[in-house]
Amino acid sequence: MASNESTLSIINIAITVLLSLLTSLIAAKHVAKPEKQRTSRLIFDNCYSKIYSLVEYKLYSKDVTLVEVREIGNEIVSICDSANYYYYPSVKHYAERMRDSDNSNYMENWQYFSKRFSMRYDTVCRDIGLPLRNNAYRLNHNQYQTDLEFWIYLIKNEWLEALFLLFIITVVIYLNL
Repeated sequence: MASNESTLSIINIAITVLLSLLTSLIAAKHVAKPEKQRTSRLIFDNCYSKIYSLVEYKLYSKDVTLVEVREIGNEIVSICDSANYYYYPSVKHYAERMRDSDNSNYMENWQYFSKRFSMRYDTVCRDIGLPLRNNAYRLNHNQYQTDLEFWIYLIKNEWLEALFLLFIITVVIYLNL
């Protein structure tokens, strides 16, 4: 009898710790950090909104030409140069690669830029509270490189909520036994 009580006590402690940990993770995800939010707003206003307007319907496109990739790269470098250093340096670096592309590597540079910029754009939007491009939008505009990447994106952005829901269901089932 004492063994069952100690087992239940350990399980109750483990459940309490897990609930506290999950609650902390969810709270940390949703608590805004004011300085990061201000910086991200400046990055968005000075640079990323302009770049996104330029490439929105072309991201991940397999139909872009070498001339288009070079022009886009050149325009993005100009946007970054006028943004008072409010951008992730990697975005400018990828744009410079696009600007200097040739027939052998322009599509690889374009696809790499699309993936990295898309990720950075989402990060900045998340930081300042702008809605992200939802999964339906990404699917309708083909804003993913492969089907596998689309599913990874879907899982990555929804994993914490799914894990918490699964945990709550498990706890409810356990308590009803």
